[in-house]
Amino acid sequence: AVVSTQSTGLDWAERSFHIFKRICYFIYLSVWAAAIVYTIYNVSQSVQKYLGQPVRTQISIYRSENGSMLFPTISICNLNKVNKSYMDQNPVLAEVWEAVSAWGQLDWDDKKYDPYRNLTYHDVYKFSPTWEQTAIACTHAGVRFCKDLHYDEAQIVSEDYGPTGRCFRFNPEGLIRSKSGDYGAIYLRLNVNRREYLVPDEVLFTVAIHHHTQYSVTRNTGIQISPGMKYKIGVRAVEREE
Repeated sequence: AVVSTQSTGLDWAERSFHIFKRICYFIYLSVWAAAIVYTIYNVSQSVQKYLGQPVRTQISIYRSENGSMLFPTISICNLNKVNKSYMDQNPVLAEVWEAVSAWGQLDWDDKKYDPYRNLTYHDVYKFSPTWEQTAIACTHAGVRFCKDLHYDEAQIVSEDYGPTGRCFRFNPEGLIRSKSGDYGAIYLRLNVNRREYLVPDEVLFTVAIHHHTQYSVTRNTGIQISPGMKYKIGVRAVEREE
C-alpha cells in the first residue's frame, strides 16, 4: 500500500517566510546603498567647497597718508563712586549718601547735616580710587608710558566726574596716533579696589571706546569688565556719509 501525505499549508507558510526574508534583505540593501550615495555626495560637496576657498570674513584696513590711524578715546569708570574707608570715617556723610542714593528723606533741620548741605557729587567722588591706584600696568605701542598722566607735555589721561562717578579717559584730546593691529594696541591691567566697594555685589568697570570729541557715559554705552577676567576688544574705522 502506498500512503501519500500532502501538507499544502506548511509549504505555503515556508514559501511566504522566504519571500518576507527577501523583502527585508532588499530593503536593507536599499537603505545601505542610499546611505553610501548620500555620504559620497556630502564628501564631494565639502571637497568642492574647500577647493573653492570661500571667504566669510573680509578685513578692510584704512590708513592715513603717514600709515597711522587716529587712536580712539577710551573711557574707564569704576562702578564704585566713593571709597568705603572714607565713608567709614564719616558716618554722617554715609547716612546722607545712602539717603540721597536711594532718593530717601532727610531731616535737614538737624544741625549734624550742616557741613553737607552744599556738598556736590564732585566733592564726594574725589574720594575714590585715583588713576595711579587703578592702573597697575599700561602699555601702548610697546611703550610703558601711559600710566603717567602726561607724556612729552601732552595729556595722556584725564579724569572727570559724571553720573558714573570718577572716570578716566585715555587719549582725551585725540592726539595719539597708532598703527593698526596688536602693535598699536593699548594693554591695561586694572585694579578694581574691591575692598573699597560700598556695594560688594557690584564689582566691575565700565569701559567705552569713542571719538575724543564725543562725551560717553559708560554706564549706558560701555562694556562691563569684571575683575579676574581678560578682555580683548577691537575696533575698526568706518567712514559714514551724511
